Amino acid sequence: MRQKRLLTVITIFLICSAIFLYLNHRPVKIIAVHQDKAYSSIIVDHMPLTAKGKIEWWMDHKDRLFKEYNVPKVDSDGLFRVYFWAFGEGYKELGKYDRLCFDDVPEPKNCIDKDNLMIVAKTREGNMRYTFDDAVYIQTPDGALKKRK
Repeated sequence: MRQKRLLTVITIFLICSAIFLYLNHRPVKIIAVHQDKAYSSIIVDHMPLTAKGKIEWWMDHKDRLFKEYNVPKVDSDGLFRVYFWAFGEGYKELGKYDRLCFDDVPEPKNCIDKDNLMIVAKTREGNMRYTFDDAVYIQTPDGALKKRK
């Protein structure tokens, strides 16, 4: 009886691990990029699940984002901010009060629900700041990454 329980627990663990790995390593699909001065909004599907996965994705794709979309847009002080938003159910009408609307998309369906996945910003100190719902990470110019308390 104990062996059956152990086998069941191991099987469930392996299935959950496989699902997590799949969800965390799916290719990120860039739906759209919207620019407003030194602020960029990138609408995506399938962003990695973890903060670490999202930061690694940014590091691996920042050159491509610049080449293909001119992101980030840097202001005269050398600062920028890039917002990553979940596409969710797609563009919607304003209707709901907490939606983000884009001037470069024709109305009436030019808004998305505000489901922020990550904010990447360059600080005045020359650091990179990665902001999530539950954590902020600071990366110094030498590459060291620390979670801010």
